[in-house]
Formats: sequence, structure tokens, C-alpha cells
Amino acid sequence: KQYELETNLISWLLVDASESMKYASGDVSKYDFACRAAATLGQLLVRQSDSVGLMTFDSAVRSFLRPASQPSHLKDLLRLLTVGPGSESSRIGSVLHEAADRFNRRGVVMLFSDLLDEPEAILAGLRHLRYRRHEVIVFHVLDGAELDFPSRQATLFRGLEHLPELLTDPLGVREGYLNELREYLQAIELGCRHHQIDYVLLRTDRDLGLSLAEYLGKRAAR
Repeated sequence: KQYELETNLISWLLVDASESMKYASGDVSKYDFACRAAATLGQLLVRQSDSVGLMTFDSAVRSFLRPASQPSHLKDLLRLLTVGPGSESSRIGSVLHEAADRFNRRGVVMLFSDLLDEPEAILAGLRHLRYRRHEVIVFHVLDGAELDFPSRQATLFRGLEHLPELLTDPLGVREGYLNELREYLQAIELGCRHHQIDYVLLRTDRDLGLSLAEYLGKRAAR
């Protein structure tokens, strides 16, 4: 029994609950998609008798649930996730530093976020977790419209996280937007790879089960 207690996996689910996670071009918001992914993986881990903890955050930590492996623990986890996103902007880097300081026992840290923050700050926080010898997995949750920018007609973009509204011609800014997005995604992905962090892009317009199955299959094949 002591051996089992010492070898059971501890996992942390870090879910971004900032205002930008409310965005949805379709039926599912980024926040709801992130919660489904986190809940699915949490359930798989508890079924293996592994312990799962939860931290939700925006500009600071909003809720904190210590790891446990009892099936009833999932109800507490889901209850916290149903609170939904707030109206604050995200400060992902500072939250990751706090997580690194709070998670005393080495485990697996899974981040579910749209990562709308400065890449340097995010990567610094991820490095801190790796320095603490945690395994880290980044689930980058983005809406299909954010990735493809399908708008063709003059559109009023409503700002989130205290940004103003902007009326613009999408065709005039599409190429520049996609180039900036490509550079941003490359910076995040290459930074993760450099620090041996798994990076998984989750599109809200793609079947979640397929996306998770593909990642878990690759992970099992290593």
C-alpha cells in the first residue's frame, strides 16, 4: 500500500477562465471546450486511481482544488469548472510561477488556455514548472475563426479583456493577421519543444475525442 501511494501519479489541471475564453464563433466557447478536455482527462486519471487537482485562473488564481483520486472528487472538480469565465484579462506567466511554487510534489501539469498573453511571459512560467521537475502538457485551445479568419465583409470586432471595439475590412487585414498568428504559434510551439513540453493545439471546431485520442496515441507510442 505504501508503494502504491508513493507511485500514483499526481496531475494538475490548470484551466484559463479569463474573459477571452468566452469567445465562440460556433456553438462551443473556448472555455467550455477547455473544460470538456480537462474533465475528460481528469476522469481517465481517476479511473487509473491517480490523483487530480484543479486550478482555474485569469489575472490570478480563482479556484484551487487539492489532488485526490476518489470518484466523488470529480464532482467537486466539475462544480468549480461550471462557475465559468470571468471578466478579467489573463496573466498566464505569473499564474504559472505561482503554480510552480505551490505544487510541492512532482507531477504532470496540464494547461488549458488560449494563451493570449506575451509568449515570453508564458514560456518563462513553463520553464519554472520544468525546473521544478514537473512534466508539462500545453493544450492550446483556439476557435476555428481565430485560426482561419474567415470574415470577408466589413465587421465590427468586439474587444475582450478591456480592448475597444474595432470596425474594419477583414480582407485588408487578413494576411497580416495570419502572418502574426503564424509567428506567435511558432514561438509558443518551438519554446515548448525546446523545454521538452508537449504542445497540443485544440480547435473548438474539431471533434474533441479525436484530438485527444490522436495525442494520447502518439504519447503511448513513444
